[in-house]
Amino acid sequence: TVGASQPAATLIDAFAAAYTAQDGFGTEGAASVPYDTSARAFTVPATKNERFRRTGLALNLSGSGEDGFIRIMLRVDNRQNLDHVEIALSSDAGVFTTDFYTFRISALGFTEDNSWQEFKIRKNVFERVKPTGGSTDTWANIDGVQITVAANAKGQVVVSADDARLEADTPADGTYDYKITLWNDTLKIRSNGRRLADIYSVADYVTGKVTVQRQR
Repeated sequence: TVGASQPAATLIDAFAAAYTAQDGFGTEGAASVPYDTSARAFTVPATKNERFRRTGLALNLSGSGEDGFIRIMLRVDNRQNLDHVEIALSSDAGVFTTDFYTFRISALGFTEDNSWQEFKIRKNVFERVKPTGGSTDTWANIDGVQITVAANAKGQVVVSADDARLEADTPADGTYDYKITLWNDTLKIRSNGRRLADIYSVADYVTGKVTVQRQR
């Protein structure tokens, strides 16, 4: 869940509010086993596609630039019955026809049935759909979320969604050495770091370790 200890995380949807089915085939409701405190379960019969949509939002997802991630938790009851899931974010008043971002996740992206799985999709890999005349809208103008679930001929599938958010790119887990340099704003140059001999022979200059844990 999004917390104060997670830098540069912007909530997109906690999936407490209902989504509206657009195609008349699928149904949705509160998931019985949420990842966090609430989730939606999207049910689609065999061979059908259903677009589930929530509109009327006002989201600025421009933070972290194109290197940021759209992160969402997904759960599928039976991967064998799933063709794909598509995540779309609209900037055209929630219409999702001419001005939106979209990304497709195939059934192969799911590794286990009935288990929550994290998907982190970098913003710059989303397909950008624009009207013929172009668009001035950006990630700063997101007003709707759409989740499309496609079932194959093998049977009904249920996909649950929870805890969608924008996340900053973060360094890998691990322990790092670091050094401090000084910046001269007049000359626009940075000082050399201290020599390793100095760092490790003078107690005052021995650096500690910085432990980094990826934002979850």
